[in-house]
Amino acid sequence: MPLGAGRWTEVSEQGQSFSFQETKQLEDIVEIFDPGRNIRIRLAAGRSELSVDGRPFARWVAGSWLPVSRLPEFARLEPIDHVVRLIYFVPTDREPTANYRQKIRCLMDFVNSFYRQEFKRRGWPDRGLQFQRDGQGEFVVHFLRGKHNAAHYSGSPQYDVYKQIDEFAKEIPRSIGSPGNHLIVGFLETYDAGPHAFEWPGGVALGGQRSPDGGLAVFSSWILRDEFCATDAQAQLKLFQDETPMQGRTALGHGRPNSPRFEFIEDGFGAVIHEVGHALGLPHDIREDSLYIMANGFRQLRVNLTEPRFGDRHVRFSDANANFLRVSRHLSVQQEGELDQQPPEFQATAKQLAQGGAIEVSFQATDNAALACWQCYVPAYGSIIGGDVLNGASATQTVQIPLLKNRDEPITTVQLRVGDAAGNYFQTAVDVQAADKR
Repeated sequence: MPLGAGRWTEVSEQGQSFSFQETKQLEDIVEIFDPGRNIRIRLAAGRSELSVDGRPFARWVAGSWLPVSRLPEFARLEPIDHVVRLIYFVPTDREPTANYRQKIRCLMDFVNSFYRQEFKRRGWPDRGLQFQRDGQGEFVVHFLRGKHNAAHYSGSPQYDVYKQIDEFAKEIPRSIGSPGNHLIVGFLETYDAGPHAFEWPGGVALGGQRSPDGGLAVFSSWILRDEFCATDAQAQLKLFQDETPMQGRTALGHGRPNSPRFEFIEDGFGAVIHEVGHALGLPHDIREDSLYIMANGFRQLRVNLTEPRFGDRHVRFSDANANFLRVSRHLSVQQEGELDQQPPEFQATAKQLAQGGAIEVSFQATDNAALACWQCYVPAYGSIIGGDVLNGASATQTVQIPLLKNRDEPITTVQLRVGDAAGNYFQTAVDVQAADKR
C-alpha cells in the first residue's frame, strides 16, 4: 500500500506490518525495497515478483490495485509523522495501575531526557523524541484493553516474551499507529504476582525497528508499581536513591534476593531506554558492557544522576550506535518535511586476518545524497565490533576491526549496516573469508 513520498507498507490482518521504500517506477511496474530484510518486490496489476538477499526475481503472488476507499480496516493506517505513540495495555482479567498515565509520562520524560543529554554532550541539537500530546501539552497515553486474559499474552506458565510482543502488536489499533510506520512504546499489564528468580514472572522487555519510520518497544508494567515509579520528576529522583530492600524479590542487575529498591528502578527505567534504542535500530554493543546503554550499562543509571559532570563512569551510547541515532528520523532536527527515501547501496567483503584477533572489512558505499555512518555486527557475539562516520555521497574503506577479547566463537559472517543522512539504511550479511594458514 503506498503512503506517499516513496513509502509503501505491507500489512496483514494479524497485525504485522513492514515498511518499504520505492526504488523504481516504470510504466506498469513499481519496485519497492525493505532494507531490513533485504527484500525487493515488483508490483504490477495481477502479478508480483520477489527477490530475497539479492537473488533473481521470481514469480510471487497475484494481486490487484485497489482505491483506498476499498481497503479493509486493518490496512487503513495513520500518516507517518515520527511522533511517539505510548500505549498502556491491560488484559481482560487485570485492572489498571493507579495513576498509570502520570507514571508513564514521568518515566518517558526521564527516558527522553537521557537521549537529549546524550546528544547535548556530543554537541548535537538535542530536540529529543517527539510525543503525541493532548490539549494541555501532556504526553498522550492510549489505554488499550486486550481481547484476552493475561496468560494468553504471557504464555503462563511457560512464559514466552516473543509471544507477548507479537500478540500485543496484533491488537494495536490502526487508529493509534502501526509499528512499521510509527515508533510505539507499550507498557503491558501481563506479569504475574507469584515468586520468580528475578523481578516478577511474566516480565518482558523487548524492542525492534521495523523501518526508518517505525519500531516497537514493550516493557512490563511492574515498573509502574508505586514502589518504583512516581508521578513527578522530583519524587522519582528520590526513589532512585532509595536503598530499601525489596523483600522476596531479586533485581536482575543486582542478582541477589531482597535487592535494593533503586536496583529495580535502574533495571526498569534503564531497560526502557535500552528497548527504545532497539526500536530505533540499535543493536547490542557489549565492548564496554558496564558503560554502554545497549549492553548492561543501563543498569547503572544512578551514576549519571549523582555525578553531574560527564565522566568515565557515566553510562552512554557507544559512538557506533550514537552515529545512527544522530540521523534517526525520530531524533534529528534535520528530518523534517519530505524526506529522501532512497537507501544507500554498498558492496563488501570480510576476511579474518592471519594473526588472529581482527577482521578486515572492505566496502564501497554510495548514496544519492549523503552517507552518514556504518557499523559492523557479529552475530556470534551478539554485538557490534566497530563503526564510524561517513561523509559525502560515496566512500571506499578498508578497516581492521578488533575482535572481542576472551571470545573464541568461530566468526563465519558479519552484518554490515550503512546509513545515510536522511535516516535510510541498508544492511546485509557478509561471509568472512577464513585466515590464510600459511
